[in-house]
This record gives sequence, C-alpha cells and structure tokens, in this order.
Amino acid sequence: MFEQTSEDQQSYTDIESVKVSFDVAQCDGDSLYTYLPNWLNSLKDDELQSPPMSSHIFQKYIRQSHLETSMSNSIRKMALNEDRLFTIDDFEFGRPLGKGAFGIVYLARLKKTKFICALKILHKSKINEYSMAEQVKIETESGFKLNHPLILTMYDVFHDEKRFYFMLEYAPHGQLYRFLQKLRRFTNRLAASYIYQICHALEYCHSKSIIHRDLKPENILVDCCGNLKLADFGWSTKIRHADTM
Repeated sequence: MFEQTSEDQQSYTDIESVKVSFDVAQCDGDSLYTYLPNWLNSLKDDELQSPPMSSHIFQKYIRQSHLETSMSNSIRKMALNEDRLFTIDDFEFGRPLGKGAFGIVYLARLKKTKFICALKILHKSKINEYSMAEQVKIETESGFKLNHPLILTMYDVFHDEKRFYFMLEYAPHGQLYRFLQKLRRFTNRLAASYIYQICHALEYCHSKSIIHRDLKPENILVDCCGNLKLADFGWSTKIRHADTM
C-alpha cells in the first residue's frame, strides 16, 4: 500500500539511536553471532554481514511459548505508559518513511516517553472516496490480534476528524525489496533464513485464522537486527471454518 521514500534506509551505525524497546535494545549484529560460537569463524569475508540461520537466532525468542503475547504486550505497555487515547500532539515527527494513495508513514517519537515508532496516517476523505473503510477495519483487527516477533507490532490506533493514525513498530532497514536492491543479492544462508522466517510468520497467521493475501517484498520489513517483519494486513481476510477441509 505504501511506497518507500528514497531516504528510507539507515546505516547500521545509526541503529543505536532507535533501539529503545525491550529485548531489541540488546539485539545487535554482533550479539546475534553468540548463538553459534563457531559460526563466525566458518564464514567467508563477504558473508560477515549476514545473520545466522533463524533456527538459531530465535532460540531465545520463538521457542519460548509465552513470547507471542508477552513480547508485544510488554512493548505496548512501555510505549503507551498511560490509559488515555493518543492525539497527534503527543508525537514528534521525523522523516517520511513511505507514502501511498491514502496517506503517509512518518518516523515518530512520543514526546513523553521518547518511544520511537512509525506513525501511519490515513486520510478519511481518501478512504471514503475509494471505499476502503473495510480494509482499514481489517488491518486494525489483524494488527491487534497478531502478536509475534516476526510480525510488525501495532501499538495503537486513534483518529481525529480528518485522519486515522496507526502507531506501528519501526523497522530501521525498511522494505525487504529495498534491502535486496541495496545488497544486490542474498547469500544462500541469508535467503534460507528469510524463507524460514516468512514461513514461520505465515504459519502463525494461519493459526489465528488470518490470511495475508498481499505477500510481497514491499510488505516485508527488515528490523534493526536484520530479521524480517511481516507488515501491511490491509488486504488480509479471516479464514472461515467452512473454507477449510
């Protein structure tokens, strides 16, 4: 739904300024390698920027049965830090991250907690013009239902007279499509890792009776650790029991 701007990439040296949440604060490129003590020595020089296989990276995360709810909920609690509804005045705005027919996504920060996020702003007039209200509703429902480390977290949704605001997890490396353009090619190890991650994310979605229906590199984001985040559930749908065998 959104096309990234030309300035949507950040270098690895800029990551420290945005690693403000929960376990992600300790998750950097070097610490990932500790999951495989001998892995780094086995790599060729041109592979040093590739993360280890997902099955090893996520031993600390995915295999903890409580993570799927506790991680996202803990981040939400820390980000929000209050029960009242947000308004646009609660945020400081940075550069645009992407734009589309219905609105724009900005890098943003809560003034009170300094929590960094992506704020997706949709114009109600455009939503009504293109009869997209149902898609906005579906995206909201899916965002709050899905809590998984490989799916972009939706922290909150609020609105005013003219706009809807989606407060989302910020993925510093942007779209997988642009990430591939930057690297030109993925190593076999990295490609296998990404396939594993996407399959795991989709398996989780299906376990929650949700089908994404718009899976493409532009709707997959890359976080500060180089791992994937499935995003943009505007065209998703619920699985009805009658549709399954």
